[in-house]
Amino acid sequence: MVYMKNWEKFENYLHSGDWHVHTNYTDGENTILDYCHQAVKNGLKIIAFTEHVSQNLTYDFDKFISDVQSAKEKFNLKILYGCEAKVLNLNGTLNAQESILEKCELVLGVFHSFPYNDKQNYLKALKNMLKNPYVDIWAHPTLFTLNKFKLTKDEVDEIIQCCTLNKVLIEKNVRYNVPDRQFMKAIKKKWKFTLGSDAHNISELLKKEELKCLTS
Repeated sequence: MVYMKNWEKFENYLHSGDWHVHTNYTDGENTILDYCHQAVKNGLKIIAFTEHVSQNLTYDFDKFISDVQSAKEKFNLKILYGCEAKVLNLNGTLNAQESILEKCELVLGVFHSFPYNDKQNYLKALKNMLKNPYVDIWAHPTLFTLNKFKLTKDEVDEIIQCCTLNKVLIEKNVRYNVPDRQFMKAIKKKWKFTLGSDAHNISELLKKEELKCLTS
């Protein structure tokens, strides 16, 4: 049984803003308030702060949440707090403590330094990650596969079906321009996607005029 995911409360905003942003809490350059001011200037309706996490955090996640909550009171903008957590193993385990994941309004599951480079193990870990009830979005999808291997049409369809069954959104990532056109075409036919700049600076935040182009 798949329970309601956090993103479903904001389903009307999937293409109305930026769902993947990093602040100076981790490797971004600007503050939460800087981004919120810029989001308003850019004509966005929603912004999601999705900080990097690890098993041993080097910053105060509760303070991060508190700062986002404070921003919610100051701006006419949907503002979410969450994290970007990477897959560690074939079981799809994320590099975040459950106590952190359960606090998040949004969880992005990603592949970074995954210990296996072959397609079979990648697909196994991906499908297990997608079954994680905390995961809302598969972020910068297929980035890990670049220059390693190519997914077949059947494999793409199977991945999208797994996302659908587990109600995990697929991100159109602007920083890395993934997934590719054919993958996006398949997604648009069969499931839902959202938009993420993967911004590390306010200059990289999405703009209203970009949203329509990115979703067409």
